Amino acid sequence: MQGRRYGCMIHPDMHERDEKIRQQHKLSMEIHHIDKMIGMQINMSAHDNGIDDMTMMHGWIIMFLYEHRDEDIYQKDIEKKFRITKSSVTNILQLMEHKGYIVRKTVKGDARLKKLELTDEGIELKKRMKDIFNESEKKFRNCLEPDEQEQLLNLLYKIDDSISADINGRLDKRNAADKTGSADRKEQERIK
Repeated sequence: MQGRRYGCMIHPDMHERDEKIRQQHKLSMEIHHIDKMIGMQINMSAHDNGIDDMTMMHGWIIMFLYEHRDEDIYQKDIEKKFRITKSSVTNILQLMEHKGYIVRKTVKGDARLKKLELTDEGIELKKRMKDIFNESEKKFRNCLEPDEQEQLLNLLYKIDDSISADINGRLDKRNAADKTGSADRKEQERIK
């Protein structure tokens, strides 16, 4: 039986049942697996560097806030950039705020809006996380030739575009249905 390739290492411990499942959903499972492995690698490196209770998403958000520190960034910007739900972002930001990495500041003219800003501790953490992310990136880029890296990125962008178009189309349909349903309910209430 052939082993499974992880990064630059071959692991020979695949079972036949796993191989059948893998063949049916090979592409999505491999992308998911690689995502999880990168997350594990980054989390382990963070832990080895004295950064505990930090997820990969926390690091990406901190880096995003730092790179856009001269702009007003709100929760909805994080939701859009990282394609995660409002409830997930709320939980992540609450934890980051509790740990002292970010603060939420009220915007003049609209008390409902809270601008996100890194604290000094968040900026210091960003510097440490950037080194960890760069090291992780370097490790998996070393497994690929430059032309393979470019080809992989182009293929990933193509998949991303296709999936994004599908998701956006579905969301548009749901939003249209929600608006229609809402209008119907209002009309029914008005008639009563």
